[in-house]
Amino acid sequence: MTGMIDSLVSFPPVRLALGGIARIAAGNHSPVFTVHNLCVPDASTPGQRFLNRWSDLDARTFSACLEELPRRFRLVTCSELARRLGEASMDKRPFAALTFDDAYRDFLTHALPALKQAGIPATLFAVTGLLETGELPWPLKLHLLAERIAARNGGTWPGEVMGEMLDAPGEGRTPQALADFLEQEIVRSRPEQIRPLLSNWAHRLGVDPAEINEPGLTLTWEELDEVRNAGIEIGSHSVHHPWFGLLDDAAKLNELEGSRRALENRLGIRVEGFCIPRGGLQDAAACGAELVAAAGYRYLCTSLHGFNRDAGQRMGLRRTPLRTENPARFQLRLDGAFELAHELRHRWGAKGN
Repeated sequence: MTGMIDSLVSFPPVRLALGGIARIAAGNHSPVFTVHNLCVPDASTPGQRFLNRWSDLDARTFSACLEELPRRFRLVTCSELARRLGEASMDKRPFAALTFDDAYRDFLTHALPALKQAGIPATLFAVTGLLETGELPWPLKLHLLAERIAARNGGTWPGEVMGEMLDAPGEGRTPQALADFLEQEIVRSRPEQIRPLLSNWAHRLGVDPAEINEPGLTLTWEELDEVRNAGIEIGSHSVHHPWFGLLDDAAKLNELEGSRRALENRLGIRVEGFCIPRGGLQDAAACGAELVAAAGYRYLCTSLHGFNRDAGQRMGLRRTPLRTENPARFQLRLDGAFELAHELRHRWGAKGN
């Protein structure tokens, strides 16, 4: 469905019709827009240059977004949006929120100044286990490790070590097989074991662990406090960024409660929101409303697509990613065309089953 939309946006009459249909279908939808990290033009370290390649949104496009979003929406924090679901704003603009995941340092250096200049509120979800050092979340560390292995070995991979780790000498000694193996080992491990596992694997594969543990890529506690003082809402994104769909109940509570308590104790704030790492169907199902409420939260953000229309969705907010894209596609994103496409695909798929 989204591919069909992409093929049609080049025709202005069709694009206008799609936008109109989406706006009607969205009704009183309150979108939650989401960003991870910005592609910044002044990347000065290997880690930041690596992060730039993983960004979906460049700083210039982000500035353009900040000009257009207030024209279309009444922008509020995510906690206020959760409280106002189903309500109409005084000026008839739909409520919307802008959220940032993982608390990358470019939020402080690039996003925050632009937000302050535009007078736009935002919500930042932080991984508390990263705030001591400012290192990357483990999924990006895993990709960075793969890049460092190839660079250290002149573009090739250490086949003998890989075969030993995979217990598959000869066949199976491929980079993808190793990456799949390492990810499965990580998600089966206790969250607190992830960092030492990655450092150990880096050492075995001929990479200095310091090369994947580069500090300063995510915020520190002191920098997060600076962000809070600037009026940004702070929410939790867990302690260790695990896949919640693979955790037992005790580990889920440790991640939920531990991150909230750490943020509240260190920053002196009330943390209302939790954003599920990865946030797909399996993870969202593992974070039931009762569990999240029992851990002290009032709303929950997922990475699922769809419309947010009523108060019953506070413990399962859908989100719309912001990307670097052409203006026509961006307007359709604001209209809700891609969220409508996801909802229709879900309904048709359910009927087909």
